[in-house]
Amino acid sequence: MAAGSVGYNLNHTQVAAVSAPTVFSDIPGAIGFDPTIDQNSDKLRGDGASLETAYGAAEGSGSMEWAYATPAVMALMTGGTAATSGTGGTLIDRLEIKGNTNPPAVVLVGWIPNISSKTYADSAGIRVTLPNAKVSVPSFATGQETFTTVTADLNFDSDSNGNIMIIEWPKTAPTFTSGVIPTNLTPPV
Repeated sequence: MAAGSVGYNLNHTQVAAVSAPTVFSDIPGAIGFDPTIDQNSDKLRGDGASLETAYGAAEGSGSMEWAYATPAVMALMTGGTAATSGTGGTLIDRLEIKGNTNPPAVVLVGWIPNISSKTYADSAGIRVTLPNAKVSVPSFATGQETFTTVTADLNFDSDSNGNIMIIEWPKTAPTFTSGVIPTNLTPPV
């Protein structure tokens, strides 16, 4: 099988705590999900040539952007505390993020549908999973006559299986259940 896809239009992102990797929450209003892996290398040079190359550990970073700031999802990503108080007209949802917060490790997943009807017509899209990520405290971008969006930086490392990123090209599109898609962190058999 020649896996591949021409992805277009980020369709979905979701998050789960690493400690509960099967309990996902939808990150509503997915706009951007941009993970990048960097790996430094050092070359030993001698005799006018490159003799050996040593590679450092892979490191992941990036950013994500979404439209709807929901306290429960942002608390899960940042380690903050979400609460609701009051009644009627005084009802308020609140997210508190401490200044000394250390974001918890989370699993992030992005789904991008395939639009190719030619070369890669046998793939429904691309599912990108970061099995051990940390999300920075989000920032809000707003202004006059513009939508408010939420952005956050990402850092991610290898999980206990040694995976820093999992990229899948499923044959059929995932089925959404309660706003999330199934995610498998173990290799298929």
